[in-house]
Amino acid sequence: MPEWTAQVQVLTGLLAIVNPIGAIPVLFGLVSATLWLALRLAVPISEALGPIGVNIVTRLRGLLLVAVGVELIARGLSTLFPSAARGGP
Repeated sequence: MPEWTAQVQVLTGLLAIVNPIGAIPVLFGLVSATLWLALRLAVPISEALGPIGVNIVTRLRGLLLVAVGVELIARGLSTLFPSAARGGP
């Protein structure tokens, strides 16, 4: 098990103990605050990267999206045709 998963489990456990209504609202708030900060800093980051840096980041994000799509299609096809996934009849 990677080291960071144990840290996440400890953090969520502590949140569940400290927060009587559960960890979900606290985690929702943390995710919301992170997204707000990322969107708030989008313009300064894009200005710092410049047009070439933004183009590179856009292409890398597209590559990641295509890789995830190919993985989903491959898993779906291997589920649909299990004999082809094994490599023969």
